[in-house]
Amino acid sequence: MRELERLDPGDGEQWYAIAILYGLLGEGADCARVLRKAVDSGFFCYPFMQKDAFLDPVRNETEMKEILSLARRKGEDFRRVVFSTR
Repeated sequence: MRELERLDPGDGEQWYAIAILYGLLGEGADCARVLRKAVDSGFFCYPFMQKDAFLDPVRNETEMKEILSLARRKGEDFRRVVFSTR
């Protein structure tokens, strides 16, 4: 997975794919680090993240909770902006 990171996918969904592999393996610090890259790159689908079983092994770690909260806020902000203009 480190080699995948070195390729610097740039796309938030690709970063998320790497993060969930770390999550599945219980690698909380690595999962959080890469999940932050996913969220910062525009993938902040909190409802999906909330149910993704691959994150379950690390979901309760403090840093993971912070990043998931960030994804929730970004998603709420996005919906507020997009749907308030209609």
